Amino acid sequence: MANVLIGNLPTYTGNTSEFFIPVNNSGNTTTYKLTRETLLGSQIPWTPYTPVWTASSSNPVIGNGVITGYYTVIGKTCFVRGNVAMGSTTTFGSGEWYISMPIPAINADAILLTATLLDNGSAWYNATMVGGRAGFNTKAPLQYVNITNGTASDVNATQPFTWANTDRFIWNGSYEIA
Repeated sequence: MANVLIGNLPTYTGNTSEFFIPVNNSGNTTTYKLTRETLLGSQIPWTPYTPVWTASSSNPVIGNGVITGYYTVIGKTCFVRGNVAMGSTTTFGSGEWYISMPIPAINADAILLTATLLDNGSAWYNATMVGGRAGFNTKAPLQYVNITNGTASDVNATQPFTWANTDRFIWNGSYEIA
C-alpha cells in the first residue's frame, strides 16, 4: 500500500473491548475494528482437526490409540498443535511418517514445527516437522537428530526407537498460509 495514513488513534483506559481505526489508502478510507483479541490473541478459539497420519510405504493405523489436533489462524499465520498416542492395537506402517496440516502452507518451506517423541518409560526425543525437506505444503515428515552421525533421520516404526503401546509424539508451532 502506498500513501497509507492511519487516523488519530484514541487513548482508552479501563476495560475497553474494542474501537475503530480509520485507514486512508490513497483517498479510500476504510474503518477497521480493533479488539483486544486482534492485538493479543487472548480469546481466539482453537479449532479441533483430525490430523492424518501416513507413511511413505504403508500407512500406520491408530487402532485404539488417539489422534488429536488443534489450530487457530491469526492473519496469514496458522498456529497448530497435536498429539498421536499409541494404543495396544496401533500398527506403525513402514517408511517415513507424515502428519497432515489443517490448512495448506503458502509453500513447503513455510512448515517448520517442533515435535517431541516419547518412548514411554524410557526417554523423550527432540524432533522436527519440515515440509520443505519433502516438498509438501499440506503435510510434514517427522525427523529426529540421529545421535550416531548428527544428521536428521526419518521417524518410522523402528526409529528412533521401536514404537509400542503408550508411546506418543506431540507437535506445536506455526507456519504461513496462503
